[in-house]
Amino acid sequence: MREIKVKYTIERVNGHIFHRVFTLQEIEAGMVKTFFETNLIGVGDIVYRDQFTGRHDKNGKEIWEGDRIKVGKFLNSISVFWDEEKAAFYITTLTGNFGPRLLANYTWEHHNIVEVIGTTHDKEQGNASKEILK
Repeated sequence: MREIKVKYTIERVNGHIFHRVFTLQEIEAGMVKTFFETNLIGVGDIVYRDQFTGRHDKNGKEIWEGDRIKVGKFLNSISVFWDEEKAAFYITTLTGNFGPRLLANYTWEHHNIVEVIGTTHDKEQGNASKEILK
């Protein structure tokens, strides 16, 4: 069974960006609510919520919903997304000329050339400061 984790990315009105990853057990224990209350995360803040796919790239980095990956030197800027109807993670190019393809097939068949290169949120977040909270 894959490890279930959710990454919250919060962007403050002042542009400060931070992330926090919660496991399923932490979510069930109510830690997300406590985190939001403690950090005064509210209506004015932009919040992205992405799931861990259970897959890793060639460097061992976790692949998350919303990540941008590349496959070898030819397929750049591929985005990872969750397909609700098919209940699976898929990939497609941001330009739409490739995909959608099942992520599991690509990370299995091409595991040695799949690499995380950013997130689809990067463009929206610009160059604001980022930090990971543990």
